[in-house]
Amino acid sequence: MLPLIAIGDSLTQGFQSGAICRCQWSYPAMVARALGAFPDRFRVADFSGEGGLPLNLELLTRRLARYGPRIRWWSWFPALLAANTFIGAVEDYWERGAGGAPSDTGPLHHNLASWGFEVQDALLIDGDESLVRMQWQQDHWFDQIPESAFYRSARRTLNPSQQPALDTLGQIDIAQRLSDAAGGVETLIFGLGANNALGTALRLDLTWSETEGFDRLPPDRAATLWRPEHFRTLYRKVAEEVTKIPARFVAVTNVPKVTIPPVTRGVNVSRRDRDEQGYFEYYTRFWIWDDDFRRNPASFTYLTRDEIAEIDATVVNYNETIAAVVDEMNAREDVSARWVLVDVASQLDRLAFRRRGGDTTYQWPPELIAALREHPKLEYLAKKHDEGRPPIDTRFLMATKKGEILQGGLIGLDGIHPSTLGYGLMAHEVVTSLNVARSEAGLRPISLAQDWWTDILNADTLLTNPPRNLNYLRNLLGFLAGRRILTSLIPGLAGGL
Repeated sequence: MLPLIAIGDSLTQGFQSGAICRCQWSYPAMVARALGAFPDRFRVADFSGEGGLPLNLELLTRRLARYGPRIRWWSWFPALLAANTFIGAVEDYWERGAGGAPSDTGPLHHNLASWGFEVQDALLIDGDESLVRMQWQQDHWFDQIPESAFYRSARRTLNPSQQPALDTLGQIDIAQRLSDAAGGVETLIFGLGANNALGTALRLDLTWSETEGFDRLPPDRAATLWRPEHFRTLYRKVAEEVTKIPARFVAVTNVPKVTIPPVTRGVNVSRRDRDEQGYFEYYTRFWIWDDDFRRNPASFTYLTRDEIAEIDATVVNYNETIAAVVDEMNAREDVSARWVLVDVASQLDRLAFRRRGGDTTYQWPPELIAALREHPKLEYLAKKHDEGRPPIDTRFLMATKKGEILQGGLIGLDGIHPSTLGYGLMAHEVVTSLNVARSEAGLRPISLAQDWWTDILNADTLLTNPPRNLNYLRNLLGFLAGRRILTSLIPGLAGGL
């Protein structure tokens, strides 16, 4: 029996700071470490080449740090050339170089998650469809982010060895084939749904789904937010297919609200404070500063408070559907697996720093605080916790020139995906939820090794060695936005690249 298989989107794949690059530090891989299954019995895709797909903002930020903690006018052109060189190398690698060659991590992976997947993509997208969408692209000087990155990532994940016989298999097909061959799987992680709402935050656009768009593929979909009844139909359809995969436990993660990460920045213009629900009047790009926005809101793209509240309410409805499906599966006699809800949405809600005005209520794992206290570079974060403050939070990452975190730390540099430690908290929630179900089934709990948290902390380079230009965040983000890097990359993460 296999220990673990994962189906999902970017959160399950381990996407960080604008790229899928370190699948070995996805939260399923962390759970596999706790099970003693990684790497031999839990295979993940290799996206390490040139920092991953589509664009690793952490690596780019470190390149720019060579020009000082702040890019001044005399270093702007050399920094621009360095950025162009880096992005051009990424494009060449994935479009025309070794990134398009077969990978030796297969023939099939156990983490089948792929960034940008909406619920229905678990049934719609396979290696064959991805291959059709991957066309020979031109080398652009000003728009160098790899084209068809969404489909390149999907094919490398679903069919790394590029065997034609495997190109017709999607996420669920592969999971079923692996499980059948091994006599079942102990735990199947099922984490889809976030991208059915995330496009609203990435594109700052609220376009409701229509019935005729169910079978459209990215980037042909106009919808950025799926109507609750459409989501319900799609989720139940995919969940029914998941029941065909022989598993003992199905760990189901739900959908975080889009207002928690800093990808959309809340700004007030006519009032000083948030409303009673913690919402701001407007939500715009994270690289737009409050004073700039207030001078002329009409010159920027934004969502209103009412639109954001409607999006969050829709996500709550999604999670009600997910919880209902879990309950229904456990009540069915023809479903042998125990379905386990992993309520990451509620836990992340407790971490929503700006919406809560800094008054977060998340209960930090004591083992993590102990690991911080013993870490030579991060003990100052444990002191924050001891003083009643969150050691890290959901704001955009900012650090001192000496390398200490001033704010943020849970979210990477794309403003939407978790840092390595953020994924560690997700893995912790999965293990905690599974252990409740395992106890009820009379099974031994999954135990975390003494160095589990330490290994995660050491792997989080944004925490242990933050780029020094994060001290001048406005300067850095202004450069990246002015070069059209952020303006091209962030909206495209909603399956548009």
